Amino acid sequence: MNRTLEAIAPYATKRISQLARSDQEFVNLSIGEPWFGPLPAAVRVLSELPEPDLRSLRHSLSHYADGKGEIRLREAVVKRYRKQYGLEINPEKNVIITHGGAQAFSLAVLAATEEGDEVIIPDPTYMLYANACALLGRVPVRPPKTEDEGFVLTVPLLKKSISQRSRLLVLNSPENPTGVVYSQAELKQLYEACVQAKIVLLQDEVYDSFVLDGEHWSCTAFDPSLSNAMQLNSMSKRYGLPGLRIGWLIADERTISAAAKALEYLSLSVSALSHYFAEKILSDPEVETWIDETREQVRARRDMLRDALRPLGFIFPPRGGCGAFFLFPNISAFAQKIGAGENVALGDLFTDWIARNAKIAVVPGSVYGAQGRNNVRLVTTGDSGDLQLAITRFKAALGESSINSSGLTRVCARASSPS
Repeated sequence: MNRTLEAIAPYATKRISQLARSDQEFVNLSIGEPWFGPLPAAVRVLSELPEPDLRSLRHSLSHYADGKGEIRLREAVVKRYRKQYGLEINPEKNVIITHGGAQAFSLAVLAATEEGDEVIIPDPTYMLYANACALLGRVPVRPPKTEDEGFVLTVPLLKKSISQRSRLLVLNSPENPTGVVYSQAELKQLYEACVQAKIVLLQDEVYDSFVLDGEHWSCTAFDPSLSNAMQLNSMSKRYGLPGLRIGWLIADERTISAAAKALEYLSLSVSALSHYFAEKILSDPEVETWIDETREQVRARRDMLRDALRPLGFIFPPRGGCGAFFLFPNISAFAQKIGAGENVALGDLFTDWIARNAKIAVVPGSVYGAQGRNNVRLVTTGDSGDLQLAITRFKAALGESSINSSGLTRVCARASSPS
């Protein structure tokens, strides 16, 4: 039996979400599934298929897709990056289509590093990265981002984490779970530090369309040759299609060739049927308008939840919630209310307490790293009625009179910057 696999905890957000789904009274704020999919373009693909496309679909059901992904889909990905960021990427050499963003990440690590190499993964950040690296025999190194600085990875902190075994820095921007969006200057400084240390910056930008405050930047804009930068993305968040399981990795030719070889040995190819849907959606001229409208709805939900919970004692870190689908509040003000002792992960206790007392499912911040131990992750993309119900239940369970005022004052002093 694989002892590494045995030692890794189950996928926490899915486990919590499944628990919530087993009880219809729960309000589920635990899993980042967009309420807004599928987009109209996906419906049109299903309902308006001309005969040539039907023949193409029949063909895809009886043939394996190209190992790197069908060229028309890769060209559609390249066209999107050219239009949005002015990037010139070779669809033959620099793009591989993957089974979602998760496989894009694993293939990038597998292709760009060797067993025993160190992969720098900030703490806190998306939990998949460290566990996937451990499964692949790589060593996750977790530089501790601080809440005082808004959970932002700084260049000095990065440099302290670099060793002779470092090969890769993983950066999620916009970030799950914090919602932090790195500015152009911050991203460029981190990229330049990676170049100096001869390591590669891998940016997961699956939430690139959901920057609510600020502007999104891709690290490959600083490195047209892709010699020190890679990025991955997927259809899941941007297009509200997590079930389609289409993602991609953009990297230099050598990395893409190695990733394609690994993909073929592990799974032969990605679903040809999904390729067809993805290419049609990426090419739809109305998609960007739909995304702009959806972003405004995501912003409204974030504002509604944050504005309602702040008076109760939830402390939102500076720059938290600027992008993606999440809020990552500190819940130290409720330590006395939930019966917390010394040196405990408050987020874990709060998650259990709020599930029992208000039937609300959230995710403890410790899932994303030790630095998130006093935080919880709240998903902001639920049905608006569910979010209103969650707010009502939070208020009933955590009325202002229940707040530990000394703890609240202390945390507020640390997080006085607007989020």
